[in-house]
Amino acid sequence: IRLVITSMQMVPVKVVDDLIGDDDKLDEGQKQVLLAVDDDRSIEQISLETHASEYYVCESLYPRVRERKVKLVRPRALPAPPPDPTSGGPMSADSLLKKGLKHLKGHEYEPALRHLRAARNLDPDNQSVQVAVEQGERSIRQQLQKEGVVQEAVPQLALPFEDIARMRVSPKAGFLLTRVNGSYDIAAILKISPMPPLEALLVFRDLVKSGIVKLTRP
Repeated sequence: IRLVITSMQMVPVKVVDDLIGDDDKLDEGQKQVLLAVDDDRSIEQISLETHASEYYVCESLYPRVRERKVKLVRPRALPAPPPDPTSGGPMSADSLLKKGLKHLKGHEYEPALRHLRAARNLDPDNQSVQVAVEQGERSIRQQLQKEGVVQEAVPQLALPFEDIARMRVSPKAGFLLTRVNGSYDIAAILKISPMPPLEALLVFRDLVKSGIVKLTRP
């Protein structure tokens, strides 16, 4: 995926009118991602629009790119800020930052990380935003450290794989689960994962909290 989709600022452009067609293998989240392709939004903006992780958006778009139903282009200018659903106006870096910090305070780490990084990408020259994002990411890492979700930990399946296969898990969680063999530590799994390390650690945290995975230290 990284070889094909090299930047979250790339804009997917439809080559065919209908990206969904009669594909009955798509889940509702993937359909929403494809419907959000309007030849103007970047992948990062589609992620915010659909409340999905950037990895999930890339995974949903990747087959259509390979099938040449979607082409990826570089934006001609800086992407426009995503619309703010509460005000109807453009969403600023400050508003994204406030939303991220609110999620962080509520221990909702995945949406916190998504909003914080969106704020940084939207206003990369704003030093106060950069500092706040770095502090937020540091806070998330410290919480993961407290809970033992660290790269040195070795994940093991806490349930039979047959039971897990019948459960509804996210695509990114499913990807990580297929790499859990009881001997690879998280650091080794991250090397073959297209997800950013901190995002992948949060997925492992969710898997631990849901009782699907347990972590052991070497």
